[in-house]
Amino acid sequence: MDSIIEFNIRKTLHNNASIYGDSYTFRYWKPFMSKNMQIAVIRNTDLALNKANRLLDITNKILSPQSKSLKQSVDWLDELIVWADNNDISEKQFPRNRDVLKSITVLSLKSNKLKSIPVNIGNFRNLKSLSLSYNYLTSLPESIGNLDFLESLSLGFNKITSLPKCISKLNNLTFLDLCSNNFTSFPETVCNLRCLTELDLNMNDLPSLPESIGNLGSLIHLSLSSNKLTELPVSLCKLTNLKLLNLRKNPIKALPPDLSHLADITKF
Repeated sequence: MDSIIEFNIRKTLHNNASIYGDSYTFRYWKPFMSKNMQIAVIRNTDLALNKANRLLDITNKILSPQSKSLKQSVDWLDELIVWADNNDISEKQFPRNRDVLKSITVLSLKSNKLKSIPVNIGNFRNLKSLSLSYNYLTSLPESIGNLDFLESLSLGFNKITSLPKCISKLNNLTFLDLCSNNFTSFPETVCNLRCLTELDLNMNDLPSLPESIGNLGSLIHLSLSSNKLTELPVSLCKLTNLKLLNLRKNPIKALPPDLSHLADITKF
């Protein structure tokens, strides 16, 4: 029922004391009820005791007299912690300590079967590295453009078909991995990332590259293998810092003549 929130407890070690016995699910009413809520055991589960404690803590905040509404009382960190719990993301990958989260600079959420990323991810303003690889993502929230200090973004092995325009706001981004997704056209917003040094678009369905790719003057590594490219834009010759250009497994008929002028390229 919509008016009920459920959470789970399992046997675990807590406060240096062993807790044995069956695992239980507890059910309680949403904050429209009084504080004197009744909790009842309804079935066995496989979730941690600390998960239930965190949910109780959030619920107490919701039920407090100072709270004006559910939305106001549960802050963005609480919402992300609940999201991480609901998706069974380990504490090693996503710490539950709020002080740690507020200052976190490296966040890896790869291999969690995630289908979406919450908007609040954009509140991690100190992030320098974010990995969302090996999930089931089809898109990203616009708030990802708020990660002003982000230098590395890994999105490989998902089902992404396009990028939000806000990606162009990531002025400090130097590494972008988009390999093995479902791009059928080059995500042109990437061409505004003037600090980008490494771009991986291997294993997509790109039929062509835009002329604006020549704007990526800082690029050192560009990987485009296993796409559907038949030709390359002349502007590619503007990438004078390029050292690695991977074009394998593309039906390219001819290379731009001026490409040979890029003397630093060591691998095609």
